[in-house]
Amino acid sequence: MYSAGFSIKDAIRVGWDLFKNNWKFLVVLSLLVMLIEFANGFVSMIPYVGIILSFIIGVFYSMGVIYIFLNIYDGKPTRYVQLFSRANKILPYVGIVAISLLIQVGGFVLLVVPGVIAMIALMLAPYLMVDRDLGVMESIRTSWQITKGNRLKLFVFSLLLVVINLLGAILFLVGLIVTIPVSLLAVIHVYRQLLSNAEKDGVTVEKLQTAPKVFLSLGVLIVVVFTVMFAMFIMSDEGRMMMNAMSEVENMSDEEFEAYLQDNLY
Repeated sequence: MYSAGFSIKDAIRVGWDLFKNNWKFLVVLSLLVMLIEFANGFVSMIPYVGIILSFIIGVFYSMGVIYIFLNIYDGKPTRYVQLFSRANKILPYVGIVAISLLIQVGGFVLLVVPGVIAMIALMLAPYLMVDRDLGVMESIRTSWQITKGNRLKLFVFSLLLVVINLLGAILFLVGLIVTIPVSLLAVIHVYRQLLSNAEKDGVTVEKLQTAPKVFLSLGVLIVVVFTVMFAMFIMSDEGRMMMNAMSEVENMSDEEFEAYLQDNLY
């Protein structure tokens, strides 16, 4: 744990103040991102490769969003074209998303609590990669370290942001144009505060990267166990039956599928 933590109230206030000062740019940016997400939904429908392409596109503009919001927080010039300015980081970013997701899924498979802890502990890894140009494992280790001692508060903070965005969604989704930018700016404030706390204690990013790697070993072990369990299921009689059923359903016509449902569900 490094110095003081952070103030949830201050994070929300900073997010709101920054939104008010940049609202025209942020509203247009939010609409642009929504348009991209809408188009990306159609991309995901492409047979065989749609889901992968959709994931890559989502990762691509997600990096740009973080980069733009970091610039807004720092008072630097922002342009819509910056949404696509981090293409050189797409592979490391995919690595962070994939590894973090696997660790979280492994935690949820074994017990819910480890999955929640992993989700909170790794939530700042993408910001570190975009902001400090760290590699995949360096970003994950550093996020794990700077969140120490503040994970319960980060969990409460995350729940509050969920509630705020749910309220935005209730307002015919229009409210999300405000609540999502405010939430992202609040997260960036917390990220910068926690990183600053560590650096004030004389702990550099380089030292954070060399922190104990026990949690990574545990994460890798969880991923390996989960992968082995999944492979064993696929190779079992039940797994083969499921795969065969999926193959049969994929080749059915609408009438055949309806008859299949009636035979098996009713």
